[in-house]
Amino acid sequence: MVTLALVGIIAALALPAYQRHVRRVNRSEATVALYALLAEQERFHLRHGSYAAEVAAAPPAGLGIPVTTGGRRYSLVLALSADGQSFIATATPTREGGQESDSECLAFSVDHRGRRAVSGSGDVAACWR
Repeated sequence: MVTLALVGIIAALALPAYQRHVRRVNRSEATVALYALLAEQERFHLRHGSYAAEVAAAPPAGLGIPVTTGGRRYSLVLALSADGQSFIATATPTREGGQESDSECLAFSVDHRGRRAVSGSGDVAACWR
């Protein structure tokens, strides 16, 4: 009985720490996808003289990349300026991805200059590492 109680206490302490670790690891899916999207936008800009307005549309209208990350935890959206010379790319958690509970680093964004941002209570540098 004592052993069972000890196992229960250890599990109660370890489970929240494990869940925080998993959320932190899954954040890398958003950052990797946004860096890849940023690189694709730069290639697109070199070829066409402006940035793409769409993520999934085939070139020359868009980048031709999936709108969700590989693990389907985040969806990608582009906001393009009227002149096509600047953009903000955002990765927001999907319902099936399990990252909606990450109040520290909920949504990630990057602009055409590489400036990073995050919505949530966390620090940009901490969320993007």
